Parts: sequence; structure tokens; C-alpha cells
Amino acid sequence: MVAFPLFIRMPVRDTRPRRSTWILQLVLVLAVPCVRAQSQSPSPPNVIQIKLEQYGWQRLPPPVRHEAWPTVKRLMKVDSKGRVLIGYPAREGAELATRENPRLSFHVLRFTPEGKLDLSVSLPTDNLPDNAVFLDAQDHIFVVANEMLQMLTGDDQTPTQQRTWKPLTSCSWSSQYCQISQPPTRRKLFVIRCLGPVQRKFCEDPTTTAYDTSSFEPQVVNACVYRASSSGMLSDTFGYGSGWKSGAVWPLYFTRRHPLCNPDAPQELPLDDLVCAVLNDDLFVVDRLNKKRWEVGVVTAHGNAKFRLVLPKHDMPALAMAYVKGDASGDRFAIVVDTLRGGNAALDIGGHLAARRVVVYNSDSGTQLASLSVYPPVPHYGVALGIVPEFTVDLSPDGHVLAVLSEGVITIARVE
Repeated sequence: MVAFPLFIRMPVRDTRPRRSTWILQLVLVLAVPCVRAQSQSPSPPNVIQIKLEQYGWQRLPPPVRHEAWPTVKRLMKVDSKGRVLIGYPAREGAELATRENPRLSFHVLRFTPEGKLDLSVSLPTDNLPDNAVFLDAQDHIFVVANEMLQMLTGDDQTPTQQRTWKPLTSCSWSSQYCQISQPPTRRKLFVIRCLGPVQRKFCEDPTTTAYDTSSFEPQVVNACVYRASSSGMLSDTFGYGSGWKSGAVWPLYFTRRHPLCNPDAPQELPLDDLVCAVLNDDLFVVDRLNKKRWEVGVVTAHGNAKFRLVLPKHDMPALAMAYVKGDASGDRFAIVVDTLRGGNAALDIGGHLAARRVVVYNSDSGTQLASLSVYPPVPHYGVALGIVPEFTVDLSPDGHVLAVLSEGVITIARVE
């Protein structure tokens, strides 16, 4: 595996079991097989659904031919009170849009765990696909819109009409390949940008600005120079990379980490599996393919297994690391599970996506805490690499509220 600060060249599993395809994939959506699990029967979660069309949501246009590989949209977050924050772009008015005035707005709504709308704000944006929402450890609201990272001022006691958007720094996908990453604690926020020339959609000179978001106001950390890890996996103290070793020497995978202030001092971790999510600096979600069946588990930084599960037949890992979400302490995590039907290994024919669900597990024991079917299960114009446009999943910091956004429908589940 050849790793680069923003992009990597890596094998992505095809739905057909005998072939791998090499692609250049964005680091923040590194295609890593992650998680399916044994069939268990937890109590059905408390579920409500919200149809965003009632609030002005509009479906994004499908990707055009020759467009770059789709990326995971960051359009939903769950805060520490279990409230669901959702963002969506929409065209405004019937007048003709121009380059100077695209007539677009990015709307940000927040719903209580019971489904009641308790916040509605918006701001201008200059594009449809490259907007995002984020939360910090204090539940402050951040957005990427109009090529800027911005923060909503005020708090829950501030009247909505008095809350304004405060620009923090530029963040343009089209000119900077800007991406934002957060560890599960949400105590830091990393803005990764390409400040040098971009050649063939590859950044030669990426830089990272780190914000401390653990206090009331975000502060730029200037103590040292931060570098993005090659996999996009970050904790509060380390950047992580995990991938395939060249050749057939066991173990087949490697996992390394480096202090954020010292990327030239990597540490090799004694892990025999591919890491697909960092829950904290001592717990990692891992998986491996064993005799055509996937195994998933959680291991410690010393290589000790907390649990391992053999995954059901026909289940396939969601390919994006953004489809694995841990709570702030690493006690629970949610993963996306795809079920494929109709494939034929002998004829090298891949299956089609028949169902998608999100499962929550206890990180220590592997106990399945909840399983939530995604509605609707298949997007209206298909799936590329398992990444569904506008599909988003998130887990509250305490791990007790799961939210799923799919095709303009939010599903909120209480996880006991």
C-alpha cells in the first residue's frame, strides 16, 4: 500500500469475490471493510422517522459521468443531548442562477430526540455537493458552506434571530480539496487543505490546521505542525494508518500511529487485522476475511482481542470509514451492514444491494445493542463503491441515540 497525506492508492473490495480494483480514494473516506456481525436479537429500539421534504429538503442531482468517486456526505450529527442536527442545500427562488449568484442556501435544522424541530437557520452557499455540518464537545454548531468553515454564534438561550455565522477559515473542495476530520471525543477539529498546486486531482502539498474545540471558543493550536495521517483516522493525540503489506507474509496488515506533533516518530502496533475505526488510543475496530466469511472484532493497542464475531453469509462491509461511528468514550460503536443478493462466485458476478442496516455493538463484549433497517434500503440511482450520496449515520457522544439519514428521511432510535 502506498500512502499519501491526502490520497492513497489502495485495493477496494469489489462485490465480486475474485477481483480487486485499484483506485485513488479520498483519505477521509478510505475504503476499508468494516463490520457485520452474528445474528442476535436485541430489544427493538424506540424509533421515530422525520421526512425532510416537509421542511424544504430537495434531492441532490445524481453524480454525472466522469465525476470523481463519490464521497461520504457529512450532513448529520447527534449532539450530547440526543438532538439531531441536519444540513441540506436547496435552490432559492425561481430566478435564473448564475455563477456570480447561484441562488443556493444551506439549511441547518435541529430536532429533539422526540422529533420536534427546535432550531432552523440558513446561510448562503455556492454549490450543492460540498457542504457539511459538525459539532464540537460543547455542542457548538459548525458548517462548511460557501467555501468557508463557519461557526454559529450564541447558545440555546440566544434568540435565533440574534445568532450569526462567524467565519473561521477557508475550506474549499474545488480549489483546496479541503476536508475536515474529528476524533470521537470531538475535542479537536482538523482542517486539511491543499495549499500547493493540484495535479490530476492529487495534492502535493497538504497542510493541516488543528482547532481545540473542547472549550467555549475554538482555538487554533499553534504549538506544533500537524500532519494528516494517511488513513484519515485520528484521536486526540495520534494519527493512525492501517493497510496491506506487500507480499504474502503473515500478518498481512500493518497498523502504525504517530504523535500529532511528531509524524516522523511512528509506532508499530502489534495488530494482525486491518483497523477500520479508532475508538480511542487503546481500542480499535478490526476485521479480516477468513475462508470467504468476514470476521469483525475489537482489539487493544497490545493486540489483545476484546471479541471476534463471524459475520453472516451475504453481508458485506460498508466501504467507507465514515460509516463506523464510536461514542466519545469508545464503549459503543455503530456500523453499516450491507446485504447482497444474486451474486455468483463461480461466474464472477457480483450481487446487488438488497438491504442495508446499522448495528450498534458493545465494544467490550460484542453484544449487539440495536439493529436498525435503513429506509429506503436502496437509493434511487444506485450505489458506487457502497457509498450512497446523502446517506449519513451518527451516534450520540453517550452512545444512546442513533440517527440515520437516507434519501431525505431521518430515523432516530433510542439505544438502551
